[in-house]
Amino acid sequence: MRNALILVALLGGACSKKSATEGLPPATEWNANTGETAMVPMPGTKQGLGGDPGEAVDPSNPHAGLGIPPPPGHDQADPSGSDDPHAKVVAADKTPAKTLDKLPNGDLVLGPFAFALPKGWSEEPVSSSMRAAAFKVGADAELIIFYFGKDGAGSIDDNLARWVGQFSSADGKPTTLDTAKVLKVKVAGQDATTLSVNGHLHAMAMPGASDAIDKADQAMLGMIVASPNGPYYWKLVGPKATIEANAAAWKAVLDGLKLKS
Repeated sequence: MRNALILVALLGGACSKKSATEGLPPATEWNANTGETAMVPMPGTKQGLGGDPGEAVDPSNPHAGLGIPPPPGHDQADPSGSDDPHAKVVAADKTPAKTLDKLPNGDLVLGPFAFALPKGWSEEPVSSSMRAAAFKVGADAELIIFYFGKDGAGSIDDNLARWVGQFSSADGKPTTLDTAKVLKVKVAGQDATTLSVNGHLHAMAMPGASDAIDKADQAMLGMIVASPNGPYYWKLVGPKATIEANAAAWKAVLDGLKLKS
């Protein structure tokens, strides 16, 4: 009888002590990634995709892009619907995917401009507020058109130098504006600067990423064109053979670009 009472007392004491982790989810769930965390540049920088200006995050939020819950007034709803504060991330310039509107004649509307899409080019949705439009050109090239507001993002020369700086010659020497083809022209009645450069391409795959694009025999056709709404930055990049095959279509787009009436 005495032994039974001792056993009951021991069991009762064990049941009265609660585990330190009682009520918490399993440790394996604490680090679960409940949403996508975009790679972004450091707060306040102007460096963007492949050396492009813009696509920066909110400079007033010191935690932007670090996967840390933002301070009051900046945080967003947890996409998983849970109350886990660690699941909240700062959006890196993300907007709902969109494509350009079309006029009745089929021309695409790009801000104050309109233009016809060449055969063999296809539009792709963009989900960055800094990207006005994106197109697949041929089998393996891409045209991205950036827009950073009425004041743009830096001087024309600075942007051209940044683009050219992504290329080097076959012997490894960096390409400069002196060796690239740069022209001052009129496009849609607006001042524009066009660029043609080729060589070995070195560029970040995306802002903040550790991997990089490293491809030989690449080329770029670029343009910075003024508009009543501010400058638009056009970059057509891909294998040199693809860019050369689409050079006439590129010229046709520029020649046909017009301000909407």
